[in-house]
Amino acid sequence: MSGTLSGRQAIVTGGASGIGAAVARRWAAEGASVLVTDINVAGGQAVAAEIGGTFTKLDVRDPEAWDRAVTLFGPFTLALLNAGVTTSSAHNELNDLPVAAPIPLSDLTDDDYRRAMGINLDGVVFGARAVIPGMCEAGNGDIVATASMAGLVAMPMDPIYGANKHAVVGLVRALAPLLQPHGVCISSLNPGFVDTAILGETGAKSLRDLGVPVLPDTALADLAMQAVTERVHGAQWVVWGDIPGHAYEWNPPVAF
Repeated sequence: MSGTLSGRQAIVTGGASGIGAAVARRWAAEGASVLVTDINVAGGQAVAAEIGGTFTKLDVRDPEAWDRAVTLFGPFTLALLNAGVTTSSAHNELNDLPVAAPIPLSDLTDDDYRRAMGINLDGVVFGARAVIPGMCEAGNGDIVATASMAGLVAMPMDPIYGANKHAVVGLVRALAPLLQPHGVCISSLNPGFVDTAILGETGAKSLRDLGVPVLPDTALADLAMQAVTERVHGAQWVVWGDIPGHAYEWNPPVAF
């Protein structure tokens, strides 16, 4: 590893497994001091111990928890806003169920809806709001939000997931021209299917049997490094199967 991120303080949400854990490992290997956060305490502590980082429990839906994390461990110049659930697994606090059958909108409970939107969208909004002031003050920062290909194309199997991921992409694109003058770059990761607990072994096998590419989580760690080194403001970093990461740039900024 190159030590590209030496001296930088990072926060990773959803860091106990999957994409979050893979990025935490990669950023730590590149020299960053990483705060791993998750509601899965055992998993998060294990990842933090493995990489020589720190762990704190963080429910990304809680603005006060974000304030505490920044006060105790910040300021941060790197942030991966990654915690996420599918709508069908929104009731599972540890987010480790295999993919389930789609939920018809008429059967969607209020609790499942609020949990999915709270983790996938509020978690990004509250996280960005918490870390941006310190980054702007330092004149340096990179925020990477985990969205999805479902944030760029229709997602009939999970419309609510598609809705909140589209919202994440919209937020990233809108914030980019506002943050760029302060030396802060924000972009999103928009992968296809990734081999994580949110998909599960059964789901991953079913997709592969159909010939659908399923990415290893390390591919997203590579993509996150590309995002923070190339720093394409407001980009949607897309990767699918054997297609390498590619940045789809936002439109030229409007003058404010």
